[in-house]
Amino acid sequence: KPTIALLGDLAFLHDINSLAQIRQACYPVVCLVINNQGGAIFSFMPIAQRKDVVEEFFVASHPYSFSAAAELFQIPYFRPHHHKDWEQLFTDLIANPCSAIVEIQTHRAENLEFHQQIQQSILQCFNNSMRS
Repeated sequence: KPTIALLGDLAFLHDINSLAQIRQACYPVVCLVINNQGGAIFSFMPIAQRKDVVEEFFVASHPYSFSAAAELFQIPYFRPHHHKDWEQLFTDLIANPCSAIVEIQTHRAENLEFHQQIQQSILQCFNNSMRS
């Protein structure tokens, strides 16, 4: 059956040679790559407080896009820019399954802020429900 693999950009870079296997798979494999130019997940961990080491040794910032990797391994590549593009792409991939690399660009700082806002909203809702 078709498979969707959700990957961070550093994990994708680390195993980029595995794209050769996707071309040989008996079923469609879509690599959904969240590209924030480095390991944004470390922004959520205590190490993020260590500005002197986190950027160089954990985040490992990079300027790469993955279109060239898709071209190298002859795998269709998509980079939706808007919500509607995203919806249409996945509607098409469900209707006509094929292997592909889908790159989603995000920004580390905005991602952390967004998650913090969600967390604050949840806490506020929880606190409000406890008062009721």
